[in-house]
Amino acid sequence: MLDGFILGLGLYVAVGQIPKLAGIEKPSGDTIAVLVRTLTDIGNWNWTAVVVGIAALALLFGMKRWLPKVPAAIVVVVVSIWCVNLFNLAGHGLKLVGKIPTGFHFVSYSSLS
Repeated sequence: MLDGFILGLGLYVAVGQIPKLAGIEKPSGDTIAVLVRTLTDIGNWNWTAVVVGIAALALLFGMKRWLPKVPAAIVVVVVSIWCVNLFNLAGHGLKLVGKIPTGFHFVSYSSLS
């Protein structure tokens, strides 16, 4: 019974990520409806996002298989950042996170009173 729950949860998560991989908004509905609507909306897919996503997944899983001691997730992030800059992927419609704030904002004791 637990195996079925875990399988269902995995499918739910995987289907929920397909619209992000395709670069489209997630359709409304249950898991089957999201899958069907995503696949039928193939004309609106951002193919740059699809290629980048599939390449990142292939690199991630390939490194886990053939280079298990290398931190694959970090390598994929670094290679992705490099490719975004090298190929100007933002100019090809790929949505980027943007600037990430740096540093910590500490709360001083005097501002708490």
